[in-house]
Amino acid sequence: MSEIVKVDVFKKFKNFELKVNFSVNEGEKVLIQGPNGSDKTTLLYLIYGVLKPDSGYIRVFNKNPSVELRKSEM
Repeated sequence: MSEIVKVDVFKKFKNFELKVNFSVNEGEKVLIQGPNGSDKTTLLYLIYGVLKPDSGYIRVFNKNPSVELRKSEM
């Protein structure tokens, strides 16, 4: 199976730090679950490229989501 999403990021905010490391392979389903304020939306913003991580990387179909994927949409 091929890897669709690979996330290994660190993002620091005023009151907290977000550290995430996971991958999603073809055919897998993922559930992002947590209480209000647990940064589910922040994680999605990082994956989509709306926010940039302070360190680490995100690859979607082996491309940088904030640059390479948006260029391919044009």
